[in-house]
Amino acid sequence: MGTGARRAAWKIVGVCGIAAFVVQLDGSALNVALPQIGRSFGVPLAALQWVVDAYWLLHACLLLSTGAASDRFGPRRVFICGYGLFAAASVICALSPTPEMLIAGRALQGIGGSILVPSSLSLINHACGDDHGLRTRAIGLWTASGGVAISAGPVIGGLFVSSLGWRSIFLVNISICLSGMWLALSYAERVARSAPRGFDWAGQILAIISLVGLVAGIIEGGSRGWNPQVVLLGMAIFVVFGAMFLRVEQRSPSPVLPLGLFRDRVFSCIETAGSAAAPAARCRNRRRGSFIRFPETA
Repeated sequence: MGTGARRAAWKIVGVCGIAAFVVQLDGSALNVALPQIGRSFGVPLAALQWVVDAYWLLHACLLLSTGAASDRFGPRRVFICGYGLFAAASVICALSPTPEMLIAGRALQGIGGSILVPSSLSLINHACGDDHGLRTRAIGLWTASGGVAISAGPVIGGLFVSSLGWRSIFLVNISICLSGMWLALSYAERVARSAPRGFDWAGQILAIISLVGLVAGIIEGGSRGWNPQVVLLGMAIFVVFGAMFLRVEQRSPSPVLPLGLFRDRVFSCIETAGSAAAPAARCRNRRRGSFIRFPETA
């Protein structure tokens, strides 16, 4: 790959790194704003649990579907649409008059985040071409952008909340998303769509239902304990629809998740570690004092 192509690739990495940053920032910066949000709406902090969790629930459950959409319609187009949806959802959150509206806006933000992640990786993969070393460094930088956002999120959120109020956390997303859209339009190349193939609607729907049951069960289990019927129902949905999903994927000519990937030891180890990370982090945060235990007063 020539020098000019490498420079163009690094520009794409920068554009996609902004997306990784804003997706992770919005998930971590909000925690410090919850006490002020609770006072603003006159509700206890425990009632605001889904303000945080609705974002990650939709984000996790739709990654498979949005990844397939990126291949089908082109990652550049889908990437820009993801930025647009994230910006619109941020406006809804910033102007929310009720907790229910805020939760709905957060759910839309989660959908936007789930669109940005796979499409940004597709753009990086295309920009790097056959240069495997460049691709490795690019994905490492993309991952580091999200890691920086997770670490800096509470600090950034605290600065905005203390000076401009909790709504400013969402308003700042608008400028970031508009900048990202402009950079994507300026530097991201139009990537050819994947060859037309069948869309695994059954697999997509079953995967979403199964993951919703799992994530919702974990979320409610963290706050209610593991005995209530809601938690058991969520786990039952995960097991039943997950088994149906695996059955469909075995027979589908165009599976959304080719099961043969799990024969790769590296892939299997990465997925196992990633799946265990979120519940472990949630339990660790609860031991340290999670957001629902923040003081109600300033």
